[in-house]
Amino acid sequence: MCLLGGCAHRPTSTGDFTVRRDAGPTILSRGDQIRLTFRKLPDLNQSQKIRGDGNVTLLQVGTVRAAGKSLDALQRELATRYELKSSGDLTISLESTLTPVYVTGAVQRPGKVVLDRPMTVLEAIMESGGFDRESANLKRVSLTRLVDGKYKTRIINMRDHPEEALYVRPYDMIEVPRFFY
Repeated sequence: MCLLGGCAHRPTSTGDFTVRRDAGPTILSRGDQIRLTFRKLPDLNQSQKIRGDGNVTLLQVGTVRAAGKSLDALQRELATRYELKSSGDLTISLESTLTPVYVTGAVQRPGKVVLDRPMTVLEAIMESGGFDRESANLKRVSLTRLVDGKYKTRIINMRDHPEEALYVRPYDMIEVPRFFY
């Protein structure tokens, strides 16, 4: 359930969902703003927004596919394209992202939450104003995501504070169901 940052631990699989204690690798998406910083060639430093077609157009190398790649993979590819001696001569960072997750149900402000950092299911709910204390069923919170072209849902018991932090991915859907009296 990760979006941003480096991998310090290997994930453990729980069905079609990954549980991580770290934030996982950054996977770039359309609309993300990336920054290229060249250690020895500062004239090539630039900031680019990944277009709707998933590409960026860079000085000296032209159009490059960025969406769907990790920051590390894009950095290695561009170090090769720019014919740098070391991939360490180029740093690619994520300046901003517009990738959403959706939170519905018994929360204060249901709707879209923009991922601007690694975010857990609980953090996404808190970004939506938190649980509706009058009606939220914390034992049956659902996380739905598209996996290999099919929607998969995992039920999370938020009342008993899950031990593993579940990180959301772009376009995940979180539903906090209501108790019906």
